[in-house]
Amino acid sequence: MRWYLRFPDGRPKALTLSYDDGVTQDARLMKTLVQYSLKCTFNLNSGLFYPEDGQNLTPLHPHRMTEAQTAALFRGCGHEVAVHGVDHSCLEQLPVSEAMPQILEDQRRLEGLFGGIIHGMAYPFGAYSDAICQGLPLLGISYARTAQHTVRFDLPTVSYRWHPTCHHDDPRLSDLTAEFLDAHTRWGPQLFFR
Repeated sequence: MRWYLRFPDGRPKALTLSYDDGVTQDARLMKTLVQYSLKCTFNLNSGLFYPEDGQNLTPLHPHRMTEAQTAALFRGCGHEVAVHGVDHSCLEQLPVSEAMPQILEDQRRLEGLFGGIIHGMAYPFGAYSDAICQGLPLLGISYARTAQHTVRFDLPTVSYRWHPTCHHDDPRLSDLTAEFLDAHTRWGPQLFFR
């Protein structure tokens, strides 16, 4: 007898989406996700919400939501919220003694805002180091997404270096979608991770 890994309900294929930063366009994206019954992970920076009073704006992204808007959109929405660093610092360039508190504080704040445990993460700018990867289990982080595209549909082999299939603006997206839909899954599951 052979056993084969499958997704819920015995499905051999799955699509997962991931978007970063908590921007105003996420409200429109959420409507599309609901319309097509898709699930997504939203990776948020708890220290870069747009100020409620409109003062002291961050130059990093002018389309950020306020904390109240973010909570209203993502709390109880059925999608995953994950860590993305308090202020979107490039963690790879920080000493581990500064990088790990960035992750832990973002996790703590987001868990307080959304009332649940957060297990996932996306590295800001996709940048990471071996030391950061080794420290994530100590924080209760189960996986972390990079920005290194594989153009493949394999499941990740290292959960702290989870490389997506492609980016949403990849010129090969249509071809990859067709390939994924036509792919044979006899021996194992396939995941289109965007």
